[in-house]
Amino acid sequence: MATKGTKVPSVYKVPTKADPELKLFAESIKEAVEVRLGRRGDPRDRAITLRELIDSGMAQELLDNPFDPTAGVGGIDFTGNTKTDFTIPPTPTGFSVTASYTSFILAWDNPQMSNFAFTEVWRSANSSIGDAIKVDSTPAFVWSEEVGYAKTYYYWVRHVSTSDIEGQYSSSGNGTTSIDIAAVMTNLSETLADLPGYSAITSLVTQGAGEVIRSSGAPTTRSDGSSALTINDIWYDTDDGNISYRNAANNAWVAARDATLVSLFGTTSFTGSTLSAAMASAQSDVVTLTTANTARVTEITNLTATVDTKAKTFVQTSAPTATAIGDIWIDSDDNNKLYRASAVGASNWVAVRDTANDSKITVFTQTNQPTAINTGDLWFDTNDSNRQYRWDGSNWVQVRDVASQAAITSEATTRASADSANATAISTLETNTNTALGTKATTASVTAVQNALTNGTSAQAGYGVAVNANGAVAGMYLMADSSGTLNNNTSTSNIIFEAGQVTIRNPHGNNIVPFTVLTSTDGAGNPAGVYIDTGFIKNAAISAAQIGSLSANLVNAVAINATSISAGTLSATRIGTNTITVDKLQFGSGTVVTSSGSGSNAILTISNGGVIVDHIGANQLGRMASVDNLNQSYTNFTSGAMSSFTSSSPFHYFQSSSGGGKGPSFTTTTYMGGSASGQISLDILGNTILETGTYVVTVHMKTSGGTGSAARSGFAVNITESTSSTSVNTDTTSSYSSFATGEMTGSFGAHFAGKIRQEQVTFTAGRSYRVTAYFYGRSINNSSGGVAPSVTSFINVMRVNRST
Repeated sequence: MATKGTKVPSVYKVPTKADPELKLFAESIKEAVEVRLGRRGDPRDRAITLRELIDSGMAQELLDNPFDPTAGVGGIDFTGNTKTDFTIPPTPTGFSVTASYTSFILAWDNPQMSNFAFTEVWRSANSSIGDAIKVDSTPAFVWSEEVGYAKTYYYWVRHVSTSDIEGQYSSSGNGTTSIDIAAVMTNLSETLADLPGYSAITSLVTQGAGEVIRSSGAPTTRSDGSSALTINDIWYDTDDGNISYRNAANNAWVAARDATLVSLFGTTSFTGSTLSAAMASAQSDVVTLTTANTARVTEITNLTATVDTKAKTFVQTSAPTATAIGDIWIDSDDNNKLYRASAVGASNWVAVRDTANDSKITVFTQTNQPTAINTGDLWFDTNDSNRQYRWDGSNWVQVRDVASQAAITSEATTRASADSANATAISTLETNTNTALGTKATTASVTAVQNALTNGTSAQAGYGVAVNANGAVAGMYLMADSSGTLNNNTSTSNIIFEAGQVTIRNPHGNNIVPFTVLTSTDGAGNPAGVYIDTGFIKNAAISAAQIGSLSANLVNAVAINATSISAGTLSATRIGTNTITVDKLQFGSGTVVTSSGSGSNAILTISNGGVIVDHIGANQLGRMASVDNLNQSYTNFTSGAMSSFTSSSPFHYFQSSSGGGKGPSFTTTTYMGGSASGQISLDILGNTILETGTYVVTVHMKTSGGTGSAARSGFAVNITESTSSTSVNTDTTSSYSSFATGEMTGSFGAHFAGKIRQEQVTFTAGRSYRVTAYFYGRSINNSSGGVAPSVTSFINVMRVNRST
């Protein structure tokens, strides 16, 4: 049924105010539809309509359900337009038949016909085509079959087209396969019965025994040398291997022969070596035939190898296994894309393409920048009025009309020259007029100038208007300049006012001028600057304000931060309250007082020049932490010396091995006071150290007991550091800082006086420290009351009240 073509409308552009996600979705749908309609992208990706298939003859009009390929009776309604080719195939040429051993090999020329389907092979036991039968059909032009030994056949072939049209038979060819070598060899088997003369011997035995004479020449008497020869005597020729016997007339030697050999070689009577020569000739013929058959087998093998290495063509959906370089694969589920094998196997298929266009330019029509293939490729930006760009090897450069640009540049130059000439002429005219009049004439003018210019990848535009009254000029100029490539664009713009002053004035109302810009001192003596006659600042941050005077009744604020008040003196009469609540007080340019915490935890911090001078908190003045320990027992040594404790860091243990001293070669460690943790330890956590600086560590130790002449005493201090703000380093074998007292020796009461050491140590804000003290006592006796010796000690850490 013929119908008129339906006009496909254009796809309406996506609304600019649409939701962003909906807009992206609509854009993708619009692009897909336009690609399938052939309005965008490569025309080869356009969809094919049913009408185009029918009009081209590739499909037929649907029958019972027009334009519904899924209805009706299925595929019968929608079929290709078949055309039968009734061309008769040509008669085969180059037909040959070769008999090889036990098989026949047929060959003919490759048929030159576009609608070739296959070739039929016919065979007969005689030369009559009427008795022939079809034995096979093949699309090849070489064929063979196995028939066995000593077979004679006649063959014909004919071509058949794809429309089942049969051609003429070829001329006949025939041949005979080789004889059965095994049968021949059976006949030649050397059994006793088959030996030459066997039948003659058996005949003589039957007729009566004669005498066997062995000699190299024909004997004339029997072996005794005197007896006469008789019928049936036998002579064995020792140098010729032949057997002869006396004939019936007893007058000649007759060569013995075998009836079987006579049947094979004929009835001719062979004498001497003639029979052997005949047998040798027959054997030579057998060898020749065997060699010829071997050659035929080699030729067949070579032919098979040649056929196997010819290129094969595969038509399938997945990659086949190539058997030779050059095999062809047609991918039937990918638009019949063509591939060629570069090597055997299934993974060496290379797409076949036309390399003649490799260096040609490619034209892109799309909205986004494409990926260029070669220098010179063109891109039409479809969402920018089809603006044209060219790939220069690294960037997309806008294509410009060189002729038009040259014309514009020439026009601009001409206009500039003309304007300059006009200005010169006007100036000359003005000078001449003033000269003629003696004084300058009164002049007034209004001038407007506009121009726009493009030059390669840059563009400039300007517009100006000016008024001139006897040299008093006022003007306004709008200027824009854009330069650079599309990918790297830079631009500037400017609005310039030319006037003695710029004023913004309400054309209606009370003729108030709220805003004026003076470019020079005016008649009233006001210098150049910006003047606001009546202005209100709604919300602004003023970095530096210059206010001549500010009356208190003009300040209307809920609160004024202390940092916002900058005055040499704030009189007490200006403070209308009994309490000042602040977090920070600053005196002069260096000393600052701040507070933190509340109640019993409140701390007042005084700093000068960024260095904290002191912390004043509950029950402390400049003290960070302290600890004390009363009447602690300790190990009273009887050997060792203070130098063992103080000669090197970490000053809190000695080695009791013989030889004295301290080092890695010793294995037994004795700590001062007998414990690795010492007599007293103080932890200072990093969250209490607010700043990095110098702190004073004070350690005091006092022992009790009795003395003797060998009494010795002293103490050492070790400090460990941890980068954590909440935990200390408990490894007492490490040392951040250490110090010790001297060693007191002898029998006097000074051993029991307090020993104190103060050291300045640098602590880092946020890091934690452990201060451990170790007492050294040697030969300290019990007190007069029998009380064991003990140690009383304390550690105190304070911030140094100075800026170093």
